Amino acid sequence: MPKSSLITIYLPQFPNPNSHAFSEIPACHHSGLVSLSALFRRYGFPPTEFPDFLKKNGFLLNSSPSEIEKSFKILLSLKSSQDFLVSVVSGCPRVLQLDFLQKWKVGVKQLGVYNITSAAIRNVLDISMKFALSPNDVYGRVKCLKGLGFEEKTIKGFRSCVYGSYVEGG
Repeated sequence: MPKSSLITIYLPQFPNPNSHAFSEIPACHHSGLVSLSALFRRYGFPPTEFPDFLKKNGFLLNSSPSEIEKSFKILLSLKSSQDFLVSVVSGCPRVLQLDFLQKWKVGVKQLGVYNITSAAIRNVLDISMKFALSPNDVYGRVKCLKGLGFEEKTIKGFRSCVYGSYVEGG
C-alpha cells in the first residue's frame, strides 16, 4: 500500500477591503497612482521600485501626470539619456517641481560649460534646488570666476569641489 504524504498549502492573509489598510489612500488617488506608475514606467523607472519611491516622495501625489511629464521632458533636454533621467529623479526627486525646472529650460550650455557630465548636471540641479538658485545665479558665479582670470581648468576644479562631481572636456 502506498504511503500517503501530507501536503500543506499556505494561503496569504489579505486584509479585508474595508479594513484600515485599504482606506489609507483615498479612492481618488488610486487612478492617479495608476497614471503616475504608467508614466514613470514609460520613462524607464523600475516598476518594482515605484511604490517605495512614491512612499518616500508623497508630494508627487499632488502633481499631475502631465506636469511630471513636462518635467521629464525638460530634464531630457538637458541630457538626452534615460539613465540620466532615472538617476536625477531617483537622487533628487524634488527637481520634478515644474516651476523650478522651467527655469532650466535654457539648458546648462548657458553656463558656458560644454561636455558636462550627467553627474555634474544632477549635482547642479540638486544644489540649485536646495539653495533656490536660478540658472542666472549659477551662470553669474561661473562668469565671475572667469572675470577674475581663473582658467577653465581651475573653474572646472572649483565646480568639482562645490558640486561633488567633475566636468569633462572643455
